Amino acid sequence: MKITTQRDLIRTAPKRWRNTYEPFNNDQPLFSVRNGHSDQLSKREIADELDKLDLESATPSDVADIIGNESWTRITCDQCKKEVTAVLQVGERRDYESATANLCRKCVEHVYPHLFENSKAHSIRK
Repeated sequence: MKITTQRDLIRTAPKRWRNTYEPFNNDQPLFSVRNGHSDQLSKREIADELDKLDLESATPSDVADIIGNESWTRITCDQCKKEVTAVLQVGERRDYESATANLCRKCVEHVYPHLFENSKAHSIRK
């Protein structure tokens, strides 16, 4: 289990960007839903701009303005589907095909009192 916050995603955005796109073989500007075609940066330029951010005070909008979309700092609860600022991540480390769930505080608090109801009728593995 792990708590993930929007600040965590902001702090790790430069490293995650580089891990995703390095080596930078193509310096063509990327298309941006947020910014359109004009003035869009290449993957290398985006990495350089992310490196310049003050990761303790940058906002999700600051990151989105550089990258061109909000997906790098968006956190959504897998249960209620709401955008939130923090989640409890349970299961495997998140990947494209992982068995992982991100749960917001409200959903965790909702289910917690019921976790062990009828525990004799349900087997729970450790």
